[in-house]
Amino acid sequence: MENRPSSGRLTFLGNPTPWIKQFLGTLQKTGSFEIRWEISPSQYLSVAAPKNRVGLVVLENSVASRQMIEALRQSGRHLLFIWVGKVFTKEDLLFASDMRVHTVLEDPVAEDPKVLEKFRRAVARADAAERSEDLLFSIKTVLIGLGETGGEEIQELRTGLLKLEKTAARNEFTGAAQSGGSQSALPFYKSQAFADALLSVQDLERTGILNVKSKTGLTGVVSFLQGRPVLATCGEAHSLKAIYRMFLWDQPEFVFTRRDPGEMTVVEQFSLSLRDICREGEALQGRFEKIRNQVPPPQIKLQLVPAALNTKTTLARPEFSTLSSVVELSKVSSILDYNPLPDVVLYECLIGLKKHGLIRVVAA
Repeated sequence: MENRPSSGRLTFLGNPTPWIKQFLGTLQKTGSFEIRWEISPSQYLSVAAPKNRVGLVVLENSVASRQMIEALRQSGRHLLFIWVGKVFTKEDLLFASDMRVHTVLEDPVAEDPKVLEKFRRAVARADAAERSEDLLFSIKTVLIGLGETGGEEIQELRTGLLKLEKTAARNEFTGAAQSGGSQSALPFYKSQAFADALLSVQDLERTGILNVKSKTGLTGVVSFLQGRPVLATCGEAHSLKAIYRMFLWDQPEFVFTRRDPGEMTVVEQFSLSLRDICREGEALQGRFEKIRNQVPPPQIKLQLVPAALNTKTTLARPEFSTLSSVVELSKVSSILDYNPLPDVVLYECLIGLKKHGLIRVVAA
């Protein structure tokens, strides 16, 4: 596979003691393994890696190594850990279980065939995981071109990919279930979350238009140039506001239409990476779920209650912006469309302003 390092590659992370130096030095002399030495997680993560790359990291048991394992888990990089030490306590083993450490070796001997076999199994596991990533990528490439078309055989292929991704969701690399739980990450299939759809286009580096439709008939569009978003619209909302609005929709449906790069125009230069946008969108979705039953209907009109304002009234910047939009626009749908704040922030502010008697409903 292209960009895959030779079998047996390992990286030791941290400041090695003489004992671990001797152990790994002897292991390397067998000719089966290549070992790199890095000091810190930041140094290790600064080296770019292919998306399918599974890193093999060796650490010596210590307080510092625990901190490094936690830092690497939070990075989202696909990693397998081999934790080596003279002694492991019960607390150490519980930590290893929580962090999904692949192999724990207590007082190992480099010449021991069983020890060598454990290292070889870790290498084989990493190689197999990379091949699985390649397979998923290939199948997604086919399905993304088909969109929602295809007969019974294509649906069986989608089902097969769903099963494969559910297996992959038993995440050996990040130490927890992948976002979305048991939901499918199939390209543009009905069980797919909005973040999965966006990231599928990015990962496959596709050029074209992603059309999004809500259960209530609302529509939105995100245009991509080689996997990079260059335009987003949803009603009168544009850019990030439009994308964040679509995160609030229940069970959206997707259709992707491929385009020639020459047909695409770069309208937006998004300052955030798509993964950061998705993280923020999911956070806003979580906030929306807490207030879903309190949000004002889009067709009602609101107005300021002047008598409620006095010298003791204090408003945060989003609340002041929302109150200004109430005065200027009145109708909830117009406030949502033309105020640049995300819809969830506006909903939260409107609910708070109404609760404190600063605004009131004047017409439906």
